[in-house]
Amino acid sequence: MDFVARGTPPSLADAEVFEKFLGGAPANTASALGRLGADVAMLGAVGTDHFGESLKKQLQKTGVDTRYVQSLKGRPTAVVFVSLDAQKVPNFQSSGDGVAYNFFKAHQNALQQISRSKILHFSSVSLIQEPYKTEAKKALETARKAGVWVSFDPNIRLHLFPTDGMARKRIKEAIPYANILKFGKEEFKFLFGDMKLEKVCEKLAKNGAKLILITDGDKGSTFYYQGVLREVKAFPVKVVDTTGAGDAFIGGILSRMVNLEELEEVSVSEMEEIVRFASAVAALSTTKRGATTGQPSLEGVRRFLRRN
Repeated sequence: MDFVARGTPPSLADAEVFEKFLGGAPANTASALGRLGADVAMLGAVGTDHFGESLKKQLQKTGVDTRYVQSLKGRPTAVVFVSLDAQKVPNFQSSGDGVAYNFFKAHQNALQQISRSKILHFSSVSLIQEPYKTEAKKALETARKAGVWVSFDPNIRLHLFPTDGMARKRIKEAIPYANILKFGKEEFKFLFGDMKLEKVCEKLAKNGAKLILITDGDKGSTFYYQGVLREVKAFPVKVVDTTGAGDAFIGGILSRMVNLEELEEVSVSEMEEIVRFASAVAALSTTKRGATTGQPSLEGVRRFLRRN
């Protein structure tokens, strides 16, 4: 659950009033997929508290199947405090110790659902603590054995990792599982330093990545596909809150990819249109407060693209 500070206080310490919204990167992506009409289920855990029940109901309203969201007694639902700077960019404060999602169990029915799915999407928060880390690996191994495509958006939250070095190590260990990789520009720099973008993408592609995406806010995005590196401009909108824009972006990508028979079925120019579609989803998501409030429907994206 995200608690977003009113206005643009200098820091969270200066915030006085907060508004409650659905949060959590994979949940934001699931919500975006549901609104876009995709058949999507969420795997995770919440507490048996008011926040947990609220989150499940909100996901259900966006079309997300929550039967694999476990409600755990004695484990609180995770809460994140968010403040927006003058550019509407979020700063986060949260605690991962003891919260429900870290005690998610990949039971047999959840693993069977993964095996029947087209794509499994995950973030780096699942790589930090046990038993979640082991359970996430079970899910990834299940997807690999079943030939399920894997999408990885690290969505790095360094304050949840013991050290920056551990964050870098755990994320790089998980990258080879993924066919689809999405990084924010700063995340890409954190992981790969000053290495040239194309060289890194070539190396990632050799290790199994079919599509690599790097987002950079209002400066647009870059994708690497079939050996080609291409930039796509962002759409200008009146930005209210950029929280969850990257989650909406990858949701837009996956909503189109799930309809393909093969991951490399489309041409580079067709992939550019898919990225442009995702950019529209991300842009629209920033026009309201909260990570998911502004997420559009499929028809909403189509109307927006016709005007732009």
